[in-house]
Amino acid sequence: MKAKKHSKKKIRIKRDALLGYLMITPMLAAIGLLMIYPVFTGIRMSLFDPQDQWAGLQNYRMLFSESRFVTNIILTLLYTLIAVCLTVSLGLIAAHLVTEKGRFVHVLRPLLFLPWLIPSIASSIFFRALFDANAGPVPGIVKAITGSTFIPLADEHFSMLAVVIHEVWRSLPFAMLFLAAGLTAIPGYLYEAAALDSAGKWKQFTCITLPCLKSHIFIITLMVTNGTLQDSQSIYPLTFGGPGYSTETVGVRLFKTAFLYFEVNFASALGVILLAIAAIFMLGYHKAMNMKEEVSYE
Repeated sequence: MKAKKHSKKKIRIKRDALLGYLMITPMLAAIGLLMIYPVFTGIRMSLFDPQDQWAGLQNYRMLFSESRFVTNIILTLLYTLIAVCLTVSLGLIAAHLVTEKGRFVHVLRPLLFLPWLIPSIASSIFFRALFDANAGPVPGIVKAITGSTFIPLADEHFSMLAVVIHEVWRSLPFAMLFLAAGLTAIPGYLYEAAALDSAGKWKQFTCITLPCLKSHIFIITLMVTNGTLQDSQSIYPLTFGGPGYSTETVGVRLFKTAFLYFEVNFASALGVILLAIAAIFMLGYHKAMNMKEEVSYE
């Protein structure tokens, strides 16, 4: 009797497992078709020349022999690191503001969410109008204060600053929303217990808020990094990658190579390199998070 029940239980478990696999099959097929297959297609295309002849690593050798590509890599890393650090830090501050109870919170929330509702190309054009040398308010204010003409987007350093400000402005609402969800999930009794132990606000933040938000910070950092690394739809309408190559990240160069010059094989090589950079960032974040967990357990 027991053997019969045991066999029936095993059959039911196998049936449930099979049903589970059948349920996730469409999702796995979609991931394979829309995400994994294009990666292998891009790698294959990067190994051929425009005449569809085998070129091996020729496209990669051409890239790594260029000083322009070295500039692209450096700008991509600087742009990503600065934008991600600012977005996550300011997103955490904004998340605290929107989760607090106050008179102006209901006004503050829609204002902070506004950049998320505007398409990236539209916001880029808006920022370009702000910095326009003829009619933009920023050059006009600078000229009124200093008396000298200032052309922001013709300056190598300020154009990159404008690109970073725009990216942080666009990404901030998403980071704020995600971190605010994490803040509201922290049990209130932890802060009450800390207050009873005479722990100040900073101590509560470092000992309660940050450890409880660790997974949220990791996920939002990874997502913002991924979006910033491949960003071209906001940089190109704002600066066109200029002046010169001062704001031409790898993502912008990939866009220009593929859709302006139609050098698809060369662009595929850029895409593979960009994917490799994203994978390095992901592994670095994962390792850093695991190291923090090991330290916290000790």
